[in-house]
Amino acid sequence: MSPNAPGAGKAGSGGDPSDPAAAALESGTLGHDPTDDDRPVRWRDHGPEDFVVFAVFWVLAVVVFVQFFTRYVMNDALGWTEEIARYLLIGTGFIGSVMAVRRDSHIRVELLDRWLPVGAARRVRVVVDLACVAFFAWGTVLAWQVFELTRRQNMISLDLSKGWIYGPVVAAFAAMTVRGVVLLARHRRAAGRSAAP
Repeated sequence: MSPNAPGAGKAGSGGDPSDPAAAALESGTLGHDPTDDDRPVRWRDHGPEDFVVFAVFWVLAVVVFVQFFTRYVMNDALGWTEEIARYLLIGTGFIGSVMAVRRDSHIRVELLDRWLPVGAARRVRVVVDLACVAFFAWGTVLAWQVFELTRRQNMISLDLSKGWIYGPVVAAFAAMTVRGVVLLARHRRAAGRSAAP
């Protein structure tokens, strides 16, 4: 934040300097710490969804390679590869969203974070977190309804239930809801500290 920006003199007032949320608000990097890229990889820094999305991504890569190889090299494409690649891409997107919620790195408009005083910005983040949790919970309900409607239907190219597609979407929305509640609690604690005299 530039020294001339509104709220610049208020950064850190009433907050704990060791608080990562306060440091992120002050630096303007709410979702990403650039120094994280230089640290060695530590397994405890990753959630279970990180490993699941990593595995799904590599299965997707193998399926796409098989699709490319059979279509352009062998000139005899396997029909199931395109459909399965599409479904794996859906899974990668939704499971990756759980990871983004945990890391607080979803795309958002940061205008208020930058221009409001730190305490007010933290309170706005709590309101935004409440809206996100409500959206994720509603998405869980809707995904469950779609799952119930389609789980007895089979995929077009393989004799597998479409539940294998929509089940992970339900699980991802439920996990985003849980991760969103954890993030909301963390932001509420930070907002409470900034509001304390």
